[in-house]
Amino acid sequence: SDIVFKVPTLKNILRAIWRPKLEILLTLILFLVILYMFTLWGYGYLSDQYEGDDGANGCTNVYTCLWVSLDQTFKNDGGLGGFLKPYEVDGKELEMNYQRVAFDNLLNFVLLILLLEILAGLIIDTFASLRDEENKRVEDLKNYCIMCGQSREVIEGKTKDSFEVHIKRDHNIWNYMFFIAYLEKKPKTEFTGVESFIHEKFKEKDCRWFPYYKTADSADFDQMEAFAKVYEKFENLDRTLDDLKTQQRYLEENEEEEASPAKKQVILTGKG
Repeated sequence: SDIVFKVPTLKNILRAIWRPKLEILLTLILFLVILYMFTLWGYGYLSDQYEGDDGANGCTNVYTCLWVSLDQTFKNDGGLGGFLKPYEVDGKELEMNYQRVAFDNLLNFVLLILLLEILAGLIIDTFASLRDEENKRVEDLKNYCIMCGQSREVIEGKTKDSFEVHIKRDHNIWNYMFFIAYLEKKPKTEFTGVESFIHEKFKEKDCRWFPYYKTADSADFDQMEAFAKVYEKFENLDRTLDDLKTQQRYLEENEEEEASPAKKQVILTGKG
């Protein structure tokens, strides 16, 4: 299984079968429905010709006739017609059964040629689509920076370095991954303003902190830093409000404790 998932072509073959699963299922259902119709035809008019090698009749009822038809359709050249008794020969003359001719050829054309080709076409078209997607993805990886989205031509035109240097040094995707992992491990209380801003955006699945359409020489991080500073101010304000609420609860509890002895003294004086 590891080999399948490590080789893109093998993985696409499996995906080519799985992606059009609904279409494949409906085609197979249509195949069974049409085969059942041919089974009824064979059971009604050609049941005496469902004879195996042992001479036993394989079409004594609709159920057995259906299973024999499904089984023998794929085992013989020419489909089910290759299993049925051959045309009777009287001397040198071949007695033609025109109903058998229609039955054999229609079943062979509709089921074995038309529907199976449709089934194969679904898988082949899906595989071709997946292969095109894979080729486009590989082409994008070769000519576009994942982090800033700029093309090879734009990057090499704006900077003195090559595209390969840019994606390895300036916008190395693994550096971003390591930074996210670092934020996940670091206590939130130790975040800087920028780290808090980026961590929050990452949790919200908001990628606006990525350097879209910015290179190392043309990057303008003022906006992100401004967002980070505003975010830090809001965090400080939240902390201040929490502290005020805590102090308020503390004062209220102290007032209640101080008021309780006085209330008891009043009550005792009144009783006296």
